[in-house]
Amino acid sequence: MKLYEFEGKELYKKYGIPVPESVVISSEQDVQEACSSWRGPAVVKAQILAGKRKKSNGIAFVDEPSEILKVWHELYRKEVRDEIVERLLVEQKVDIQQESYVSITYDTRTRGIVLLLSKAGGIDIEEMAESKSALLVREPISARVGLQPWHARELAKRAGFEHEDLIPLSKVLCKLYECFVEEDARLVEINPLARTPEGDFVALDAKVALDDDAQVRHQEREYSIRTSLGRPPTAKELEAIRIDEGEDYYRGTASKYIELPGDIATLFSGGGASLIDMDALIRAGGEPANYTEYSGNPPREKVAALSKVVLDRAGINGLWIVGGMANFTRVDETFAGILDTLRELQPAYPIMVRRPGPFEEEGLKAFRDAAKEHGWNVRVYGAEKSMTDTAGELVEMVNAYKAEQGVTA
Repeated sequence: MKLYEFEGKELYKKYGIPVPESVVISSEQDVQEACSSWRGPAVVKAQILAGKRKKSNGIAFVDEPSEILKVWHELYRKEVRDEIVERLLVEQKVDIQQESYVSITYDTRTRGIVLLLSKAGGIDIEEMAESKSALLVREPISARVGLQPWHARELAKRAGFEHEDLIPLSKVLCKLYECFVEEDARLVEINPLARTPEGDFVALDAKVALDDDAQVRHQEREYSIRTSLGRPPTAKELEAIRIDEGEDYYRGTASKYIELPGDIATLFSGGGASLIDMDALIRAGGEPANYTEYSGNPPREKVAALSKVVLDRAGINGLWIVGGMANFTRVDETFAGILDTLRELQPAYPIMVRRPGPFEEEGLKAFRDAAKEHGWNVRVYGAEKSMTDTAGELVEMVNAYKAEQGVTA
């Protein structure tokens, strides 16, 4: 889960990382209160999940509190980087002497924690890092030892910070690491991390991504549900989220579902392969009706519930059930859940199945037998046919079906 800036800063403040004084406004009453109580220059920021807000006119600087109302009318309910702005953060303007960058995340190559630190920061840090115009220190951090103060000071020195900055900066780095570990985060980032003329370091932004699978350890959290598309979840997306709740939450996952405007429903297995499959379907001329995936050997009931979410909607003209070679997810068990839903809905549209893995023969046979019994238009493959090849084959089947049905759009 990605956090909005104000939520990330609340976490930083919890761990003792300095952040500017601020207030969140989401209504006309909030704006009036802010205008009457605020003192001094301020920064007004659109609260969206995307970055680069400044380049998209999502950040405004005001000298007088009365100007907050003007910015409110310019940004509220407007679209910034394809997201609708529902909240604005009014924040104390900080006197900046130096902008720096720091983040902590996981390195997928080493499968360990890594800290990135640069004395240069701001909106163009990516470009500066690529051009090597800024010294970017990249340091693995041992999960067993953690980030120690001496190590943090050493990293600050390597990044080019002055001697007088080493101790105050190392304190921020250690607190950020503590936040990363204790909150089960996938990413914590501060860009820019501002040095004031007084020598203090203040987090002027907060980018935080939390591990959804660790939510069981953080029942106190009450973040609003949000999607990666920058909009509230649909009714079906909320229905899918609830699939993994309850006593069986730990038995695989079957709640990853994003509703899309196309007409080819998808039931994917495995995250990386799912993205490749989406690209293949679009390249073949198909229009996906959703993105979804199930993994981790979910029980039959969970897969049936997900299948119902995916298929029980108007406008479906095809179904693609596809995945790479499963390691421990049972093909027969998960297919049984899908077949439960198909027997209930009795679809006339074509269905493409491609899935190898444990109990593959039993699962594929069950699909073939059910298709024969109910007269479904189904093609079933194991590993003998590639995932991407089945995308093109399915699109041909869908186009033929739509022509028979007189569907023109």
